[in-house]
Amino acid sequence: MVLILAIVQHDLKKLLAYHSIENIGIIGIGIGIGAIGVGEKNVYLTFAGFAGALLHTLNHSLFKSLLFYGAGTVYQAIHTLNIDSMGGLIKKMPYTAGLFLIGALAICGLPPFNGFISEFLIFLGLFNGIHSGSLPLITTSILSITGLVLIGGLALLCFTKAFGIIFLGHERSRFDHEIHEAEPSRLLPGFLIVIFIMTIGLFPQLFCQDFNESCFSFIPAALAKVCQKWQLSRTFNLLIWPYGYYINCCGLVGNQTIHNTEKYTCY
Repeated sequence: MVLILAIVQHDLKKLLAYHSIENIGIIGIGIGIGAIGVGEKNVYLTFAGFAGALLHTLNHSLFKSLLFYGAGTVYQAIHTLNIDSMGGLIKKMPYTAGLFLIGALAICGLPPFNGFISEFLIFLGLFNGIHSGSLPLITTSILSITGLVLIGGLALLCFTKAFGIIFLGHERSRFDHEIHEAEPSRLLPGFLIVIFIMTIGLFPQLFCQDFNESCFSFIPAALAKVCQKWQLSRTFNLLIWPYGYYINCCGLVGNQTIHNTEKYTCY
């Protein structure tokens, strides 16, 4: 519902605000998957859920800041946030358009940007849930995967429309003042954010390692002590450019379930 409202929105900042609600929902799915992993004593499910949620919180702060920077720069240039009044701004503001495009691709969860990494971690947890053998968890995982796929598709549709109307095509309105690119000092924060976005997208293992203690604090000590190095090494192997794990990720996830036993055995 939120993404439908975002798609039909004509105010640029309101459009971005609706997408904040959408991303909070993605973070909530990750937390929920991690909580289910704790209940199932499944270290893979726990790590994928909580790490995905934590990383997406960081990612959202980055690409949403970049998008709002772009919206503010556009507003200062044309003094309106009405999307229907914009058009062809890439000719006058190429750097702003480029930064906004990177933010749009990141929020849609496309590689090699940071939004893809956190969402894919959550997807890994959900696919692991499908292989768990528990009917309630399988049902929940399938419904969550369907929801995430719909979210990604609608987000892509929304930002394709927004970027196309704002920056591409011809001018739709005549303005009394000359439109020009923002000063370098105002563009600098956006370029710094892009560096972080690309670093997380290309080298995610550097950031996921910071979430180890937070994620494993939710796992029983006996299970975490036995499985921590085993599980993290395999998870990080999945997060290495150029994302070659697409081919066999389902099989890998299915083979890495931590079985629910009284001894917390790690297979």
